Amino acid sequence: MFTTIGVGIATIFKSTPGAGGAFEYTAIDNSFSMDFDGANSYFDLGSSFLQVGSGDVSISAWVNPQTQTGNNDIVAIGSNTGSRIRLQRRGNNFGAYINNSAGTGPAAALTGSTTITNGIWYNVMLIKSGTTFTLYVNGTSEASGTYTGVFDEQEGIIGAYFGGGSGFIEGKLSNIAIWDSALSSDDIINVYNYGAPQTSYTVTPTAW
Repeated sequence: MFTTIGVGIATIFKSTPGAGGAFEYTAIDNSFSMDFDGANSYFDLGSSFLQVGSGDVSISAWVNPQTQTGNNDIVAIGSNTGSRIRLQRRGNNFGAYINNSAGTGPAAALTGSTTITNGIWYNVMLIKSGTTFTLYVNGTSEASGTYTGVFDEQEGIIGAYFGGGSGFIEGKLSNIAIWDSALSSDDIINVYNYGAPQTSYTVTPTAW
């Protein structure tokens, strides 16, 4: 569990350590990154972080992976018993895992086409527009799918699966931002900013 003590452009999620492990802060383009150890580091955004419901949502993160083993969560909204919207590293690709509150259907998994190189920064985005989910890597659409239903659960977590008991990512994360809307193609280009983490957005994030 971590407690937010600073939120802004230069300091994205500065926190005090607790049961979830400790972070190392390193500079990236006048910002800060969080270094996750793949064992017990995560950032708990709380049990009432954001309710997507039937609305839209956009999630963006800069990711510098250090391993390509297993499926690990970058950012997730939902719960481990109900709806889940999870931006992930899936093996040597980026991807997403989606399941609605009723748990109907099979759950949807998206896998991008970019082959990850460890130690390289990538901008990864997942956008829900209506019932369509689209995965973007470095400003380019790589996978999409349709998934119906309502996403009622509101937990938020960075760097691990809900509850911080599994799915730990190993690597650095920076400039995480979430919007309660579907970003446009121009907005996506603005966020990617030709490979330089953005310091201002054309659309103000709901959380960052």
